[in-house]
Amino acid sequence: ELENSALAFSDTGLRFYADSSYNSIGKQIAGKPSSTAPDDQTLTLRAVQTNTDTGACEARITNTQTVQMAYECVDPSSCKLSDNGATIVDFGSGSGGDLDDVSVSYDNVQLDFGTNGTATWALAYADAGQIRLHAQLSIAASGDDPAVTLAGTSNDFVVRPFALMFDFAGDRAATDICNGTTSFADDQNGSVFVDAGQDFSATLKAVVWESADDADNDGEPDATGPDANGIYASCADLSDNDATENFGAETTAIVPSDVGVNRDLGAPVGGSSGTLSVSSNGGAFTNGIGSKDLNWSEVGIVHLSASLSDYLEAGVDIPGAAYNVGRFIPASFEVSSVNHGFLQDSCGVDFTYLGETFGYLTNPTFVVSAKNALPTPGTTVNYTGPWSKLTTGSFALSTVSQDTTAVGTDANPLDILHTPATPRVSDPTVSGASGDVGDGTFNMTFGADQFCYGADAGAGCVKQSNSVVDEFTADIDITLLTIDDGEVSSTVNQNFSPAGNTLRFGRLVMANVYGSELIDLTMPMRAEYYSGGQFVVNAEDVCTQVADGNLSVTNSLSGGSSTVTVVASPAAGGVLDVNLTAPGAGNTGDVVVNPDLGTTGAARRWLLFDWDGGGSFDDAPTGTATFGIYKGNERLIYMRESVQ
Repeated sequence: ELENSALAFSDTGLRFYADSSYNSIGKQIAGKPSSTAPDDQTLTLRAVQTNTDTGACEARITNTQTVQMAYECVDPSSCKLSDNGATIVDFGSGSGGDLDDVSVSYDNVQLDFGTNGTATWALAYADAGQIRLHAQLSIAASGDDPAVTLAGTSNDFVVRPFALMFDFAGDRAATDICNGTTSFADDQNGSVFVDAGQDFSATLKAVVWESADDADNDGEPDATGPDANGIYASCADLSDNDATENFGAETTAIVPSDVGVNRDLGAPVGGSSGTLSVSSNGGAFTNGIGSKDLNWSEVGIVHLSASLSDYLEAGVDIPGAAYNVGRFIPASFEVSSVNHGFLQDSCGVDFTYLGETFGYLTNPTFVVSAKNALPTPGTTVNYTGPWSKLTTGSFALSTVSQDTTAVGTDANPLDILHTPATPRVSDPTVSGASGDVGDGTFNMTFGADQFCYGADAGAGCVKQSNSVVDEFTADIDITLLTIDDGEVSSTVNQNFSPAGNTLRFGRLVMANVYGSELIDLTMPMRAEYYSGGQFVVNAEDVCTQVADGNLSVTNSLSGGSSTVTVVASPAAGGVLDVNLTAPGAGNTGDVVVNPDLGTTGAARRWLLFDWDGGGSFDDAPTGTATFGIYKGNERLIYMRESVQ
């Protein structure tokens, strides 16, 4: 019979330490070794047993051992890692792979416990969430020590994604968000992204840490800038970083609406930062990827930031940024504050002859505002200076061809010859003729357009055959058709109806005169207009001028000479008249006077008339002065001169 012998119990196991503190592994960043800043820790694993004599812990093993290590997902409780060929967990000895956390399968890790039973290692976990670690080591019997399997479990700790990476649709991929090979803009001439106020989709991808993206070891993606123009020169390229697929699968799942987004103005410097709005949030993060639909109300370039606070209540925030997002441009142009202006009478404030060119007394004006695409469009105040693309060529105006209401003798609208100004639209009070107010609005003024009731005869405007009508008020409509700055085009169709002037069909009339060669003769020459079926003197005409040098004189006197001069130029109450000096005794004959109203000198083509009955208003009047007593034809009993 065996004697009863005392049983000795030895407390043995594997224990996890962080910076010499038992089970105190702190928060980690996905993919970053625990030994690398920030929040770096020295992680150790100790194989210990209790000395049965002294009660002290002492090393159970030394030197290099093959330890089985594993991780276990706590939140989420079931990991969502896919086999993407990456090392999901690395204990610093070439271990890793897609470990089966559900059954806590172990991976063999070579650890050196030295002489004191403590092995140093570093953890890199390539996913997000809350996890705990497991370790076990089977030890064969040795001396009085029986075979035993040492085991240990760490505390639960949180691993956050390195960052939330922005990605955008189309050619605005994540690699482009900081210039370099960017397709985003870095100034007012860069490529266009979307309209201000227009929704754009931003994908948010929770990604792992890579050393190249965190050169300063601050736990956030690197970025260089902004410069004096508000632009970032470079930033970390996160496009090749793996997603942390557990992100969004937590017990209380993180969803896109939990992620806040904000903006800082990149350019123009000193402009408005506008309003960044979330139009919609995606329903969930799937394998670490979610999305938001955003819009920014302004023109320019913006820097976006994303932030998720207090991930899994561990006191850690997840950053995200996209720099130089843009260029945003206006969605449309709007016209307001329309002033139709006034047409200018060519003769003071009284009238203009048909066939006579006239312009504006007060040019039409309007205000152009650059607008965003929001449901209630707002003015994009940053559309100013070099960020504005408006030029005087941005405004397309209709060309006036007919009066809106006045008709000729054939019942057809009276034609108008319109000569648009160059530029058509300008602001003479502002350098560069842009009218830039500096807040996304532009004060614009029509240019010096010219109008004439008639047709283009090559040498100028001429009256048409249907224009012998009573006086009327001009009714001219000009339409601002479109505004197009080369990037934004808006159909405007804004009508301008400048207040009209009075139009009269006019002509210059002369009459024959005769008398003694001993006295001066006055030949009637007056301006008339058509009124009530007949021509009457245009008493308001104080403008028409015919210079002495514009009189063509044919002298058929038998001797002597006559000096021909205009009595009143400009006309006085429509009367100009011509004075012919007496040629002297015995010097009889005719002096024919014909004023030049054509294209030279004091051209007054609008006073030409169809004196020869040829059907065109292209004749100047002619007057004949006869010096000497006129007995008349002895066979003629009565003579009457017909004047039109």
